[in-house]
Amino acid sequence: MPPVVRFGARRGQGHAILGRAQDALGLYAQRPGLTIVILGFLVCAASGALELLNPGNYWVLFEDVSCAVAPTAAAVAVGVAAVRGEPEHRRFRTSLAIAITLTAVGQAIADASDIFHRSLGTLGAASDICYVIGAVLGVATLMVALARRLQPEARRAVLLDGVVIMAAAITLVFANWLHPSFLAGSQVVGLCADPTANLLVPLVSASFFASAGAAAVAALSLRIEPSRRGVWAVGLGIVLLAVAWQGWLARFLAGTPDSIEPMDFIFPAGALVAGYGGVTWSLRQGGGPRYERFARATAEWLPIVAIVGCAFLDVMPRVRPLEIDPIAVGTCSVVLLAMARYRIILGRERVASERLTTEMSERAATTVSLARLEAAATVEESADRICTEALRIGGIDTVIVFAFSANGVVPLAQGGAVCRPVAVGEPIPEDAADELREHADFGLWLESWVDRTPRGDFDRAIVFSGLRAEALAPLIWNDQTIGLLAMGATTPNHARRLSDRLATLTEFSVMSAAVLGPALAERGQREEMQARVKAIIADRAFRPVFQPIVDLATGNQVGFEALARFSDGTRPDLCFLAADKVGMMVQLETAVLREQVARARRLPAGSFLSLNVSPALATAVIPLLDVLAEADRPVVLEVTEHVEIDDYPRLLAALDKVRPHAMLAVDDAGAGYAGLHHILELRPQYVKLDISLVRNVDTDPARQAMVTGMAHFAESVGCALIAEGIETANELTALRLLNVQFGQGFFLGRPAAF
Repeated sequence: MPPVVRFGARRGQGHAILGRAQDALGLYAQRPGLTIVILGFLVCAASGALELLNPGNYWVLFEDVSCAVAPTAAAVAVGVAAVRGEPEHRRFRTSLAIAITLTAVGQAIADASDIFHRSLGTLGAASDICYVIGAVLGVATLMVALARRLQPEARRAVLLDGVVIMAAAITLVFANWLHPSFLAGSQVVGLCADPTANLLVPLVSASFFASAGAAAVAALSLRIEPSRRGVWAVGLGIVLLAVAWQGWLARFLAGTPDSIEPMDFIFPAGALVAGYGGVTWSLRQGGGPRYERFARATAEWLPIVAIVGCAFLDVMPRVRPLEIDPIAVGTCSVVLLAMARYRIILGRERVASERLTTEMSERAATTVSLARLEAAATVEESADRICTEALRIGGIDTVIVFAFSANGVVPLAQGGAVCRPVAVGEPIPEDAADELREHADFGLWLESWVDRTPRGDFDRAIVFSGLRAEALAPLIWNDQTIGLLAMGATTPNHARRLSDRLATLTEFSVMSAAVLGPALAERGQREEMQARVKAIIADRAFRPVFQPIVDLATGNQVGFEALARFSDGTRPDLCFLAADKVGMMVQLETAVLREQVARARRLPAGSFLSLNVSPALATAVIPLLDVLAEADRPVVLEVTEHVEIDDYPRLLAALDKVRPHAMLAVDDAGAGYAGLHHILELRPQYVKLDISLVRNVDTDPARQAMVTGMAHFAESVGCALIAEGIETANELTALRLLNVQFGQGFFLGRPAAF
């Protein structure tokens, strides 16, 4: 039993170790760069602990392990993060990895002299060269990554702040070297005996601190979220590396023998912190109101602190081995740079004030222009007024109003310098129209035509015209984009300031949409309906059916009324009414009549064909005569009474030309506008009683009286009655007794295709 227990315990320990290994591998798979940094930190911490426990072998453990492992691990971690991290940060991380690698190479060369216990001569200078090049590359990488996010004005201010920090840092370094309490006088004299040769050392040293300070200023200007990673970690790493290098230089110049010292711990810490910042790089903004106040205060107090610090250094006692005191020169430089910064700030405030004044004037002018905007009689006239008022806005040289329609993107009006190769009323090319429609869905945008590669003849014509930039604002009405307002600039100054007018242009486009919206929306609906009617005609999306007309005395079929059924299920009267509203009644009616006449060839011989004709088609005459010429049997034209006829003389003149080719019938008599007057004016051969008179005629004396009167009237004027809507045998019997000659309805026969 005991051996079994021991075996199980060992197996359990093995599973635990295996589990920890799997967890470590999982962490590496998720965040390999961070894992490498952590491993490097553990190695350096172990080396430092062993070095402190065994100071006699410090050169074996700490300097030969930690100072080599830390930058190597940091470089590898940042390189892995560059390969596997976010693509937008890949270039920065790659440059930072190269910079840390050069630092690692320089430190490895320096450690070689300790390992072999002798000076490496010129090879030792290579250590400083690698160190300096790596530092310069890291600083440049950090500053470029931050400067790209800054606006031009903010970038100039940050650059000047960096120069102020640089001058103050150089002054501080010279004060450190020239002050007798820091270095022995003989060392100072020897160091400054050849200031030209030794100028590089303080300059590079100062660049470490200055770059970290400038990066901090840039990060504060960008309001990057304060944290222990990203920008702030990289900046802290640079500062730690600078402190370590400064400490080593001070020890070397003072002639202090090599031993365990804080710089041996600070250097690997700086390398690992910089690597950690590169792995966790982020430019996310945040921090809250307190951080905002701190950022503004830092920008305001930075030059004051630099001036006070340099003035304090200038009054400190020091040796003066040079004819020109570098500390005084540095102090003067900081003061001059601070004054230049002050002047730039004043200039920025003045420009901002002038811009605000200009913007207020422009907004006032825009308000006046908006007050003058009102809809005109036509859409084109309204668009002309919009162009006229838009040109009153400062900096706007050309204006075009586009309408989005079923026919494409069509210019309604243009004003100012004619830059776009467009003609009012003619659609622009399809590819350009699609691009405008696509962009309009995302709101107002700016388009630059300077140094733009044209994609076609249309773009080339725009570039050649001289248009430099334009603001394009969608015209939105009832949550639909109905058009586009393009306001352009042809001069460099106007093009640069176009972005400052976005608020004004947005307000102007909203008012323009309110002026054009109702008319454009109505036009769009009209064009959409026209396109639908054209599609119905082109696709023949209808079919004719025929309902028999019966002689009530004999029961024989004497004719057929042609009716239409549309493929989409729309009621025929609604479809024809929609076509009439968009001016396409004649086209649709003609197409339907042609199809009805063609299908009527299958009807029984000896029967007539009854066609429904609107007054509009009857007045057109020629299309109607063309249809009648194709008929193979007598045709009766039913002129509907549902549409009020104002110009009887014109209609009668047109029907006189049609009478030799067809008989006439008045449709829906008793339910329309003109009543008996309509019949008297048209003098038809047939009068069709409306279904409202036929329904329940067998039981309603009033209807019987009306039908009797209509029958007597028809006999008097020489025409025959056709009763519509007969649905029962009793209605049929009653109509026979009332002397109605013909009838049709579901009781006699339903509409059917032949």
